[in-house]
Amino acid sequence: MKQKYDDILSRINDKPIWYGSNGVPRYIPFHPKHISNFYSDEVILLRIRCQECHNPFLVEINFLKTSNLPSLEYRLLHIKDFWLNPIHYGDPPRHNDCVGETMNAESLKIVEFWKRDHCNWIRHSEYEISFEITNFEDE
Repeated sequence: MKQKYDDILSRINDKPIWYGSNGVPRYIPFHPKHISNFYSDEVILLRIRCQECHNPFLVEINFLKTSNLPSLEYRLLHIKDFWLNPIHYGDPPRHNDCVGETMNAESLKIVEFWKRDHCNWIRHSEYEISFEITNFEDE
């Protein structure tokens, strides 16, 4: 379950545009330079929804090359191996004390995919896909 950020949300009348990887509300248009992990090598802006109330959110996921996990790009290139959950955010941001805050969010679509090339972020639209296909055996 993500942390509640009432101290931020109660002081700002606007609705967050997107949420960081830890559920922190963000009010600036998305770009990888605004994420919390400065050293990330890959970043996704992902549309998710709460399993309970189906409230949609835009959230950020980032990846470091030094991680022991497969990269975000690798997961997408080998999506059939990860078909059940290739890109996973975890619990959605806190919202309205919904029971769905304790459930894994459903990944709907990669809205933006970014990869760092030395100091520059390059967007890779070829990875910006929907996750509506659930049966890969028909392909």
